[in-house]
Amino acid sequence: MRGEKPVKLRELQEEVQNKKDMWEGSKNRYRDNAPDATLERIAMREAAYQEAANRLMTLPPPPVLPPVHGLYKVIGKLEAFSRLRCQADFDVDFYRTNTLPSASDNQRLAGGLTAIAAGSPALGALAASEDKPLVSTADYIQGQIKGMPFRGWVGMTDLKVGDDVELVAEWQVDHYEVYAIALPQERIISVCPRCNMGSTAYCWLRMKYMLITFTLLMMIFFFVTPCALDGDYITAMNKLLEMKVYGKLWLIFGIVNALASIAIAVFAYKAYASTTCKLAEDIFRVMDWKVVDEIDLNKTTAKHERTLKRQGKWYSPKRKDKPLRPTSKWAGSYEYWYYY
Repeated sequence: MRGEKPVKLRELQEEVQNKKDMWEGSKNRYRDNAPDATLERIAMREAAYQEAANRLMTLPPPPVLPPVHGLYKVIGKLEAFSRLRCQADFDVDFYRTNTLPSASDNQRLAGGLTAIAAGSPALGALAASEDKPLVSTADYIQGQIKGMPFRGWVGMTDLKVGDDVELVAEWQVDHYEVYAIALPQERIISVCPRCNMGSTAYCWLRMKYMLITFTLLMMIFFFVTPCALDGDYITAMNKLLEMKVYGKLWLIFGIVNALASIAIAVFAYKAYASTTCKLAEDIFRVMDWKVVDEIDLNKTTAKHERTLKRQGKWYSPKRKDKPLRPTSKWAGSYEYWYYY
């Protein structure tokens, strides 16, 4: 739910390690005949370690990115449903299809299916991303539909048993692996984190960011450079505006700034187009939506909210006496559930 504190894998891993160290320390002190070392203390430390280790071992497996075989739609009523708000890694580095990888294929696979086989999904996720922070928060959902089990990582959810839903999933050995879950009656969909727009929509977003970056750097250059010139600040700024003197300086910085901004945009687009955008388009296609590369769920949510306001049906997302709903306000774009 909104404002809910997620389970943090790395913090739990550190807790497990600390309690293990305390347990080992108690045993070493007992062997050294330390006066405060007792079997009761050792047993207490061991119990604390085992409790924390069990919590770590029972955390959900990391996401499998992208789907292994292909997606299709499953329509039905939720026969069972549960959710856990938790941190996981949805960065493009952990997609097998990433064209600019910084993690090996073995690491990414180890963080997915092979981690389950090893019997410790949470530890598998940490091993696969040991040098990267787990910054994304999502709902790990589990349940049953049409007599078959499902599970997977999606954005925020507000579902219950009996809801008529549409799953976008693939069959994996013994369950449906879910990448999106929709509530058609409310026209709400919760998607795999970061899979909220097609490649064309993302291209326009990167161009917007590129222009913002270029403008910001030029402004910084304009206001900071006079500090390095002789005289007071106003005089130095007037000198800087004399194109005959400083024209080449403006030109050189402008070209470097433009090239850097373009390079950042191009590399970001290439990384996301083949990973999160590709998965988003696959989800949209399974949902039978049109022109999937141009869809931006942030914009559709904002548009739907404007419609609700005109109809007098909109209410503040802060209200706790009303059903939880997607929003384009505040950090709504990081909740990864939307109106469509």
